[in-house]
Amino acid sequence: MVARILLILTIGALVYGGCSALVPGGSPFGIPPANPSEAAVWSADRTRQVRQEGNRQATLEAGQLEHEQSAQDTLDAKQAKLDSEKRALEEAASARREESTRAAQARLETAEATRQLATIVVQETAAERDWIAQGWTATADSVLAAAKATGDQAAAWRQETADAAAVQALSTAQAAQALVAAQKAEQERLNTERLVIRKSFDAWAPYLIGLLIGSVVVAGAWYFRRHQVLQRGPDGRLPGIRVGDIIVDPERSVLPVTNPKASVQAPLPAHMQITENHQKTQALTQLQGKGTPSQALGLLKSAPAASPAANGNGNGNGAHLPPASWSQFERETGLAIPLGTGPNGTLHLPDPEEYPHRLLAGATGGGKSRYGIRPYTAGALGRGWNVVALGDRRPVDLKIFTSHPNFYDLTQDDPAEIVRYLAAIQVEIKRREAMLWDAGASTWSRLSHPDPRVAIVFDEFAALIDVLEGPTKANFIRLVSNISRLARKVGIHLVCGVQNPTADNIRPSIRRNMLPVAFKVIDQAASRVILESDGAEKLVPPQYMARWTGLWHGVGFDPTDEQIGNYLASRQVPAYDMPVFLVKLPEPDDPILLEAQADSGVQRLAEQIRPEWEKGASKRAMARAAGREYAGWFAAQIDKAIEYLSATTTSLDEGSAPGVAGAK
Repeated sequence: MVARILLILTIGALVYGGCSALVPGGSPFGIPPANPSEAAVWSADRTRQVRQEGNRQATLEAGQLEHEQSAQDTLDAKQAKLDSEKRALEEAASARREESTRAAQARLETAEATRQLATIVVQETAAERDWIAQGWTATADSVLAAAKATGDQAAAWRQETADAAAVQALSTAQAAQALVAAQKAEQERLNTERLVIRKSFDAWAPYLIGLLIGSVVVAGAWYFRRHQVLQRGPDGRLPGIRVGDIIVDPERSVLPVTNPKASVQAPLPAHMQITENHQKTQALTQLQGKGTPSQALGLLKSAPAASPAANGNGNGNGAHLPPASWSQFERETGLAIPLGTGPNGTLHLPDPEEYPHRLLAGATGGGKSRYGIRPYTAGALGRGWNVVALGDRRPVDLKIFTSHPNFYDLTQDDPAEIVRYLAAIQVEIKRREAMLWDAGASTWSRLSHPDPRVAIVFDEFAALIDVLEGPTKANFIRLVSNISRLARKVGIHLVCGVQNPTADNIRPSIRRNMLPVAFKVIDQAASRVILESDGAEKLVPPQYMARWTGLWHGVGFDPTDEQIGNYLASRQVPAYDMPVFLVKLPEPDDPILLEAQADSGVQRLAEQIRPEWEKGASKRAMARAAGREYAGWFAAQIDKAIEYLSATTTSLDEGSAPGVAGAK
């Protein structure tokens, strides 16, 4: 208790001392000091403080009044502005009402004038119709009278004509009798002359026939002697000169040997050709097992069209093909992305300018993704391309590429959203075509500084088509068909994986513009859809068959994730931003999407008449194949369908054969 009292006293003393310090020479709580001098000072300070406090209070009141006045002025200005705008709106509304009233009055006047004019026209038309009817009645009477007069005259003419015909018939009969007698005499004379000529021919015929047979025998022997093809040398080549696609001995040929499909090369003497071929034979013996003889001799730029027997083991299943080495893929640095390896380990290199798109088919476990899409994606990224994966399911086999800066996984939960991406790609195609036009270049590789190439990958293309329905499906097929046709020269490539190919999900307009490659498929029907041939159902992974200028067998690459990572690490390429055309997508009412939807009917008609068009049938036959006649509006639709077929059909047999790399 004592401690508390002491603490209170101490605090009171401290407070008293502090208050005294606030007023120099004064005392706390406003009490003047007892000392007169200090009291005078305190009084002066107190007066000054009161005056200052009054001045401060006056200043605050003046500022507050000024602020209130400014606020009032602002409110007055806003109220005046609102009043002015209200008056302007009322005047505009009044003007619009007056204008509407005048327009309605004008329309009423126009309608009344039109009604009056129609009444006048109807009256005039009725009067004119009556006048015309009266005229036709008079004309009919005149025609009947003329017809009666003509009938009477015709009866007289018929009688006269009958009499004249009787006289002429009698004269003709007499002339015919005289002509028959003359012809009989002439026939007897001709028979006599023929008999004389025949007797002369019978006498000379054996001699003439013998002379003719002898001449034919001599001429045939001379001809075949002159045009005999020389025997093949040990290198498999003919030792004569090349004239088009035929090699003959120039010393035995005096007539030109022509081939309309090939140009004639400058002739060489046979002995010089033989010497050259013997020299090449020595080089061939050193290169055995490292490619075809024609490649070893450097006589062909690319391998000829091959058959299954030439590219496999002879029975069409390619069981004896050597495995593909990933090191060969890594060493290839050209623009073409290797598809696989063929006999003797030669690389299959489809030129992306000639074969820009790939259609890869394979059943579950067949290898279309593992041996086809994965190596292609690695090669595209290693060459500095952008790769875009589109679909409605995650591409699990491409997960290794998700960390690459130029790979974009655009998987969509709504499959219909993919149509907008395809429309954006078509816009990009038009932009790139304009770039080619401005630069005067024919292909993307001829530009000096082109934008990176883009590969659009559909891991499950057919399954995506089966999911889509109605106009969305038609738009999807139409846009893919356009891209496969138009993207050929602008550096945009499609890679479509198909698990179960059918005629419904692989349309001819899409297949004809792609390089079809089949790994092991489920049955012969699937093989025929892709390759137009059996055999793919018998393949053993990672083998494949491809339809180029012939039917090729090969083995696909099977790199591990580590090998792909090392390959991409060794191929340093720039990291590009995401392409703008994949960021800004067209809206559903965009003209491109509406155009695709409008053209879907023409596309269906084109596919319906395609068999007749491919046979070269007439337009009327095509129309009948579609169940209509070639006339009117349907004739215009047939013409559009024919234009579509001509624009979207590209024969795989056109152009040069796919390149085949030489031995490494």
